[in-house]
Amino acid sequence: MPLSPELLELTKKYRISTSFDDWQGRTVEVPEETVRAILTAMGAEEGKRTPLVRRSSPRTSSASPHR
Repeated sequence: MPLSPELLELTKKYRISTSFDDWQGRTVEVPEETVRAILTAMGAEEGKRTPLVRRSSPRTSSASPHR
């Protein structure tokens, strides 16, 4: 699914690629979720109506924390 015009505008503003060529020379589109996560990490704001990162349920882990 193509990125929205708003997301494409932000990727241009923050100079984020939305595709890359794999080892066989094929063009691969970056998933929307990845683009949103990168933009959020860079401090971008898409607008007040839609958050950049779609939150899922919190992850739970039974592993002990690293020391």
